[in-house]
Amino acid sequence: MYAEFSLFDRHVAGLVAPEIADRTADYLNAVTDGHYDRVELSDDFGLRIVDDGESFPIESFSGGERDVAALCARLALSGVIGSQAARPPRFLVLDEVFGSLDQDRRRLVLETLGRLSGAAGDDAGAMDLEQLFIISHIEDVNESEIVDEAWRVIEERGASRVVRGQGGAGPAL
Repeated sequence: MYAEFSLFDRHVAGLVAPEIADRTADYLNAVTDGHYDRVELSDDFGLRIVDDGESFPIESFSGGERDVAALCARLALSGVIGSQAARPPRFLVLDEVFGSLDQDRRRLVLETLGRLSGAAGDDAGAMDLEQLFIISHIEDVNESEIVDEAWRVIEERGASRVVRGQGGAGPAL
């Protein structure tokens, strides 16, 4: 049974790997402003990025590039799995994905997330999400046009309190 299950795993992986790679490449193309437009997945789903026609393992890139490529792969995997579900998840939670990204890269990632969630008004590539939760300590994330509402957790007299406010063009929290 275990030998057959391994064959089944490899069969399924072979079916979904091209779609995951294509979606990852689309997202990576968007968040790198067209610099990287192709990725490959190894047999064990290791991520390789194609740069100038040559394939490189993700480990050979800088920390920020690795983080953004891994985020794109996670988004692609979530989209593929979600699209196969009888009742696809309608929300996505991203926790501290912006820490290693500079301001321009954060902007591109936020714009891409807006398109994926449909918040940017363009349904191309949308994941049909009703809610996108972003947990971040990076202040300019709150200013993105895709942020409808921003909550801040503050500490007062040893207790945490949640302050609710507007995101995007709304007042700073």
